[in-house]
Amino acid sequence: MNAVKKVLIPTDFNVKSLNVLLEFLRRNPADQFEVTLAHGYDMSYSISDLLFYSEYKLLKKIQSEEFRESCKLIENTYQSRLTKIKFGILTGSTKRYVKNYLEANKIDCIVCSNDYKMKFKSKNSFNLLPYLKASKVALINIESTQNVVSELEHSEQLADVLLSGIEQ
Repeated sequence: MNAVKKVLIPTDFNVKSLNVLLEFLRRNPADQFEVTLAHGYDMSYSISDLLFYSEYKLLKKIQSEEFRESCKLIENTYQSRLTKIKFGILTGSTKRYVKNYLEANKIDCIVCSNDYKMKFKSKNSFNLLPYLKASKVALINIESTQNVVSELEHSEQLADVLLSGIEQ
């Protein structure tokens, strides 16, 4: 196998957004990946907010338990091809900030879906896609990602849906 490729996927931390990752993995069966699920969050710049900022606490606030469990399920299912799934919060919304983030994390490609409409839980969240598209990192667009998780978000059948179609 080739070297591990570092992939960034913008997300709203909804289970449906994981379709992009699943479809990408299905289309690239021979490679290994380290995936960063990235979320844009416009922070307040008050002194107290900056002093007490915790990415861990922010992630707990904007991610559902079902989203975290779904990520663990995907990571376990694709363990031979996923070295790691990690989460990133981008607090800046300038081209330079995003460019520096991508360079610092050595991102090889950005995977997104133009047909997925993000639904943010926080009023401070923002869509990273316009800033990512402006970067010089390779962009892979995954079309029609609704085939894996449709209306079964927040149901006990999530594991069955995520595992359907997985080639063993």
